[in-house]
Amino acid sequence: MAPKNRLHPETRTVRKLEADGWDLVGKVATRMGRFSVDLFGFADVIGLRDGGVILVQATSDDHVSHRVRKMESPELIDRVRTACKIGVCVEVWGWYKHKEEPRIVSFNEKLGL
Repeated sequence: MAPKNRLHPETRTVRKLEADGWDLVGKVATRMGRFSVDLFGFADVIGLRDGGVILVQATSDDHVSHRVRKMESPELIDRVRTACKIGVCVEVWGWYKHKEEPRIVSFNEKLGL
């Protein structure tokens, strides 16, 4: 098995959600060569458990602010806001190379929902 810091942020996110007790966890972004197409335009990973759904945009720590700006763009903010309003937890997880825990930005908190 590769060292954790060599794993893709999506893989690290799936493993963390599973370790945190999420019942069903999966990657939802579709890869097309070097590019990916995210679920709803912003989600790489989904987690499901009794009473909860989480959508995560997984990235390296260096790119968190870029992913947040993308999700705040006029093209996506209504989708993000709708997900938050219906009770979905929407977060950006930025993985550090040498740390076990990601930096988390919660859109539910940012939007006050």
